[in-house]
Amino acid sequence: NRRNNMLLPQRISQAVTTLGWTFVVTGIVLNSLGFAWVKKPEGGLGIGTLDQRNFQRELYRRSDDSTKDANNMISRASGAASEGYVRKWISLVEDEQDSC
Repeated sequence: NRRNNMLLPQRISQAVTTLGWTFVVTGIVLNSLGFAWVKKPEGGLGIGTLDQRNFQRELYRRSDDSTKDANNMISRASGAASEGYVRKWISLVEDEQDSC
């Protein structure tokens, strides 16, 4: 019984490794047959055609590009806004120094 408890982590490690290799080998076989792992709309992975996979990748690229564009616009707007605050603060400090 004690020996089984000591070997449990090794068994778990072997199971995870085997599962990983099975996933990779299955992906290679699927790819050679014109199929691939694709993300299901309801979540999880499924098997679909290479065209479906390529279509999903294109959608992800477009969404990433639009997200980057939106982030750039936000950072520019916030940069311009903070620049305005900095200028106001500098003018206030200069006014205080002039009055002293």
